[in-house]
Amino acid sequence: MDVLRHRLRELAHHRFFFPALIILFILVANGLYITDHYVANPAYLRSGLINSQQPGPFLGQYTIDPSDGFYAQALGHRAAVDLAHGHLPWWNLYEGVGTPLVGGLQSGALFPLEFLLVFPNGLFYFHLCLEIIAGLGVYYFLKKLKCNEIAAAVGAAAFAINGTYAWIAHTIFNPIAFLPWLLLGIEIILEHSRGRKRRGWLVLALAVACTLYAGFPETGFIDMMFAGLWALVRLSTLPRADYPRYIGKLLGAALAGLALASPILLAFAEYLPHANVGLHAGNTSGLVLPTIGLAGLILPYIYGPIFANWGYDVSLTLYKWWAVVGGFVAISLLPLAVTGLAARTFRRLDRLFLLAWIIFCVLASYGLLGFNQIAGHIPILSSAAFSRYFPPTYELAAIVLAAMAITYVWEKQTEDRKRIVQIGLGATAFSLVAILGAALISRSEYHVLANAHAPYIRHFYYGSIAWGLGIVTLVGAGLVFSRNKIARYGILAVLLLDVGAMYIVPMLSAPRHATMDYKPVQFLRANLGDQRMFSLGPIQPNYGSYYRVASVNINDVPQPSSYSAYITSKLDSNVNPINFTGTNSADGKKIQPPEAFLKNISNYEAIGVKYVITFPDLFSASQVRAAGLKLVFHDEISDIYQLPDPKPYVSTLSGTCTTQAVGWDEIDANCPTASTILRLEQFFPGWTATLDGKPITIDSYKGLMQTVTVPAGRHMIRFYFEPPHVKLTYVLFAGVVVIAVAEYCASDWTRKNLKRLAQTVGADEWQHP
Repeated sequence: MDVLRHRLRELAHHRFFFPALIILFILVANGLYITDHYVANPAYLRSGLINSQQPGPFLGQYTIDPSDGFYAQALGHRAAVDLAHGHLPWWNLYEGVGTPLVGGLQSGALFPLEFLLVFPNGLFYFHLCLEIIAGLGVYYFLKKLKCNEIAAAVGAAAFAINGTYAWIAHTIFNPIAFLPWLLLGIEIILEHSRGRKRRGWLVLALAVACTLYAGFPETGFIDMMFAGLWALVRLSTLPRADYPRYIGKLLGAALAGLALASPILLAFAEYLPHANVGLHAGNTSGLVLPTIGLAGLILPYIYGPIFANWGYDVSLTLYKWWAVVGGFVAISLLPLAVTGLAARTFRRLDRLFLLAWIIFCVLASYGLLGFNQIAGHIPILSSAAFSRYFPPTYELAAIVLAAMAITYVWEKQTEDRKRIVQIGLGATAFSLVAILGAALISRSEYHVLANAHAPYIRHFYYGSIAWGLGIVTLVGAGLVFSRNKIARYGILAVLLLDVGAMYIVPMLSAPRHATMDYKPVQFLRANLGDQRMFSLGPIQPNYGSYYRVASVNINDVPQPSSYSAYITSKLDSNVNPINFTGTNSADGKKIQPPEAFLKNISNYEAIGVKYVITFPDLFSASQVRAAGLKLVFHDEISDIYQLPDPKPYVSTLSGTCTTQAVGWDEIDANCPTASTILRLEQFFPGWTATLDGKPITIDSYKGLMQTVTVPAGRHMIRFYFEPPHVKLTYVLFAGVVVIAVAEYCASDWTRKNLKRLAQTVGADEWQHP
C-alpha cells in the first residue's frame, strides 16, 4: 500500500497528470454521445429528412439554437469538403443564388479543425476538441495566476463544460475555447516584460488569430474586449519602466494575430458593404432577457429542459428567455466565487475587476439600471446580441474567482483558519439568499406553467430549488470544515458533480435513435444538373449545401443584400429573407410560403429553379394542374414537382450563341455573332472571368446575376471567385510566420537544445550561426 501511495504521489507530480485528468473528465461528461446512447448529429433534427425518431426521456431540445445544424454543420461541412478537395471555400454555389462562404464567418470555413466536419458526426468531435482546448487553456492560465494545481484543474474542468457549451452548439461555441488562451497570452507577455525578455508574444497572437478564424465575430469581439480590459488591469503589476515593453508586446501580438487572420478579415470586410445583416444593422441594446431569467442564471432548469414548456406560457415570456439566453453559472460556483472575492492571496484589483465584469454583464443582459444602454453605446458591441454572447466571459470570471477560493482555502488553513470559516459562512448565506430570490422571481412563471399543466414542471421547479440548496449547503460545509482534508476534497467533488449534471441534462432531450430518408437527395443529385431546387419543408436550408443540392432557400447572416431584395420583391413578400426557409412567414399568417410559391412560380424559374420539394400532399391536384407542376418523385417524407419552364443556368441574353455549362465555373460557347451570355450566379465583387485565358469584364444583370460579352467564335469562358486584394493578406500571413520562426530559432532555448543535440551525435564543437 505504501508503494502504491508513493507511486500515486509521483504520478500526481507528473506535468501531464492534471491535463490528462481534465481530458478524462470531459470525455466522461460527453459519454452519452460518445457511446451513441444519444444522437449528437444535428442533421437528424434540422435537415428535414428525418424518417423516424426515438425521443429521449426529456421533452424539449438538446440545444437552444438550431443554427448548430443550419450554420455550423451544413455550411461547415461544405467548407470542409471544399478544403479536402484542395479548394479554398471562398464561395458557396449551393446556397441561394450563390453566396460568399468564408466571408460570411458563420461556417468557420478556414478554422484548423474544420476537417472534422467532413465526417457525418464530425460536429460533435469538433466541439469535443474545442472543450479540451478550452479546459487546457484555463488550466495553464490559472497556474500563471498562481492558483495551485488542484484549483487550476477543477477550474479547467468547470469551464470545459460551461453553461454556454451545455446550451449552445452552433458557431458561438467556437471562439469561446480561445478566451482563456487570450488571457494566458497576456500573462506570458506580462512575465516576459517583467523579465525584460524578447519573446512571449506568440501565444497571444495565435489566440487572437484562432478567435477570429473560429467564425463568430460577436463572441470573438466580446472575448477580446474582456481580455483587453484584463490586460489593462494587469498593467499595474509592473514597474512603470516596464510599461512600454508590455504595451508594445501586447500591440505587437494583437497586430500579428490580425495579420494571421487577415484573409478571413478581408473576406468579411469585403462582404459587409453588400450584405443584409438583419438585426445587427441596428442597435441591440433593447434585446434584453426577461427578469424571470435571473432564476435560470443559477438554477438553469427551474422552468424545465430547454424549450420544453414555453408553449404553456400564453405570454411567451419563457420563450423570449430561451430564445435570447446564452448560458448559466452552475450554483456550486456561487459560494466559491464569493469566497474568492475575499481570497487575499490574490490581488484585490484582479478580484474586483472580475466582480465588476460579472455585474456589468448580468445587468446589461437583463436590461437593469440602464446598463444595456451603456453597452449599446460601445462601438461594435452595440450591434451584437450581447445578452446571448456575454455569458462565457462572466462564467469564466466566476470560475477564476472559484479557483482563487480553492487555492486560498488549501494554502491558508493554518494562518487564516478563523477567517476562512467566517468567509465560508458568509458565502453560504449569500448563496442561500440568492436561491431564495430565484425561487421568488420564478414563482409567478411557475404558477402559469403549473396551471397550464406543463409536464413535470413541479419536478423541475422544486427539484432545482432542492438541488441548489443541497449543493450550496455541501459546499458551505466544506468551506467551514475545510481544515479536514476530506471536507476540502468534498468541495471539489460537489463542484464537479454539479457542473457535470447541469451539462448532461440537455443531452437527455436529444433523440435516442433516428433514421434518415436520403432518397429525395439521391433523386435531386441525379436529375438537378446545374439548376436549383426550392424547398417547402424537406431539405431545410442550408442542407442543400451539405448534400450538394443547389437550393434557393437561405438561412444565413450575413447574406447578399441583392438576393434579400429579390426574395421579398419577387418570391415572397411576407417573409424575413434572413430566414427564407420555405416553412415560415414574417407574421405567421397572411400569405403562407406555399401560396407565395404558387403565385410567383415564374420568378422562381427565372433564377433557375427546376424542382420544388414539399411534404407529401402539400398541394392539391387542382393547384398542381393550375401551376403546371409535374409530380416526378414521391415517398414517405416528400413530394418533388418539376416546374414547367425553368431558366437554364447559362443562356444567351442577346445574340445567337450555343452555350453549354461545363460544371459550375466554365462555359463552352459557340457564337456566330458577338453575344451577351447570362450566368445565373450572384453578381458580387471578387468574381473574375477569362475568355480563352484572357481577362474579361463581368457585368451585373438586374443587380443580381452575371453577364459577359463575347465576340464571335468558339470560346471557353472560366469564372473564379476570391475576395478582392486577398493575395496581399497571404503576404501578411507569411510575414508573421517567418518572424515567429526566426525568433524561435534565435531563442536561448533553441540554441541550448541544438547544442545538446550536436553533443549527442558526437560533434566536437557547436557554433550556432
